[in-house]
Amino acid sequence: MLAQSKGSFIGLKGGLSIPIGEYASKNLDNGCFTQLGFSVGAEGAWYFKHYLGVGGQFAFNLHPVDVSSLGYEKVINDPFLSDLTIRSDPYQIITTAVGIYSKWDFWKYLSLHGKLLGGMMWAKTPYQLYKPEYFLVGPEYFEITASKDRNFMVIIGAGIQANLSPCIAIRVEGEYQHSKMVFGFNTGLGTRYDHRTISYINTTLGLIIIL
Repeated sequence: MLAQSKGSFIGLKGGLSIPIGEYASKNLDNGCFTQLGFSVGAEGAWYFKHYLGVGGQFAFNLHPVDVSSLGYEKVINDPFLSDLTIRSDPYQIITTAVGIYSKWDFWKYLSLHGKLLGGMMWAKTPYQLYKPEYFLVGPEYFEITASKDRNFMVIIGAGIQANLSPCIAIRVEGEYQHSKMVFGFNTGLGTRYDHRTISYINTTLGLIIIL
């Protein structure tokens, strides 16, 4: 029966990526001012039992920066600024992780899926170009170059799969990804280190090949 098919699979997926927590916060001290972005990735797992398997995934995420809010916060926190225009690249994140996958068939063509993964996250902050307006005098523009870091990360996910045939399925999934980064920036006073918590929820639609 289709409901009792093996859970092993490979697939491609993509969808929305929603920053949460400090990563989405509009706070100059620990926030990143990120907005809704997107995620694309590939995934696969081998099931050694009908309901339990091992596997992994690779994904790429982009999160734009809310430059209006960022500029506003910088102006109200700097008494010498009257206005600020910012051009910013997005945050770029690459993840790769492996772990445990689970599966529960609850109807003829439908099954629930869960996973708990651990791996590495590589994050790159955006290159930003600032054009300030000062009450007195100041530079016409300045830039903040990108910084990179990597660290261990965790993924918790769950989804529902609909089998279209014995070999093809689609899966709607949500997953939480979390890590902590330390980004270094060169300043006139030396290197400044910004500690940032990276957390977001990916909501994706995947095309699955059942093995």
